[in-house]
Amino acid sequence: MPQEAGESWAAVHELAQLMESGATCDPALIRQALVTTDFTEGPASAVPPGKVGFDGTGANKYIVPILVQWQGGALRTVYPPDVAAVAALPLGGGQGT
Repeated sequence: MPQEAGESWAAVHELAQLMESGATCDPALIRQALVTTDFTEGPASAVPPGKVGFDGTGANKYIVPILVQWQGGALRTVYPPDVAAVAALPLGGGQGT
């Protein structure tokens, strides 16, 4: 399953939470709530770094890129350092697969 599936899963829960707590389906009210709410529990906590909050452009202001690399036939996390399982191999190192 691609990463977008998890992000979409969390986003649906965030929208549902706002619609239920605000008792509205009004797009303008939902958008305003999205840019003023930080989600730190439930499905949002599965999105690195464990929380979601949107800026005025609609982008997640907390998102952290996670980089992976195939090493020895296994997909390994190599960035950021605080979650890396192994060091990244140099490009063209010939050890991936």
